[in-house]
Amino acid sequence: MTAQNPLRPLASQLLAIAVGAANSAADLLLARQDKEYSIRFKSHGEIVTDVDIEAERLIRRFILSERPHDSILGEEEAPVQGKTGITWLIDPIDGTTNYLRKLPGYTVSIAARSESITLAAAVCDPVHHKLYTASCARGAFCNNRRVSVSKADDLSTSLIGTGLSVEMDVRLRQAARLAELSQQIGDVRCSGGCAYDLCQVAAGHLDGYYEAYVKPWDYAAGILIAKEAGAEVREQRLDDSMNGFIVAAAPGIAGQLKKYVGM
Repeated sequence: MTAQNPLRPLASQLLAIAVGAANSAADLLLARQDKEYSIRFKSHGEIVTDVDIEAERLIRRFILSERPHDSILGEEEAPVQGKTGITWLIDPIDGTTNYLRKLPGYTVSIAARSESITLAAAVCDPVHHKLYTASCARGAFCNNRRVSVSKADDLSTSLIGTGLSVEMDVRLRQAARLAELSQQIGDVRCSGGCAYDLCQVAAGHLDGYYEAYVKPWDYAAGILIAKEAGAEVREQRLDDSMNGFIVAAAPGIAGQLKKYVGM
């Protein structure tokens, strides 16, 4: 008889909290979208709104009401240093520009980690009423139905997603890499949401996804969901500002994609 993974009960508890927080934040986003809110630019050019702040505060309250001694690392507010060894990574609106423009592709993204292991993840897509979830070694789901990556085995016919930085020098380097990759793939999509695209890999709608200069709260939940859906994934830290380079792809093209994007 196989011994039960000792992290599973904890992962299940964390997943329930992530789901509750993500659903609550998604309801807030939809309720606030047609109302007035302020918009400002961060120092590096990214947009932030009142709704980003409200949603992150809601998520933090939800988590800390259930687990008051956990750590929290979110996009908008100062980190919370806990003492349990569990860290929550929160992006209240991954794809804020899409939210402002009333385009699909924005999500609420929440993940819980124990040191370097992501135990639970929830990504809520309010536009399509979809909730993607995963917990460590338990598979990935969309609205409680299991999802799996595509069976793609030829990069030249594959649909690959990526994202572009708001910082112009980084964007130019990304565009140059994309121009080279475009000669090797079937087609490319850029939705504007990292977590959203990783979930599209998990569901088999995209065959692969890569992006450089993304933060842990952008991809932590989506990477686990893609991995649990059968994707081969890789994360690489790029600098001391928590910028990372990620790749997630169906196993049949993962090696080829990693080669052409430099991982």
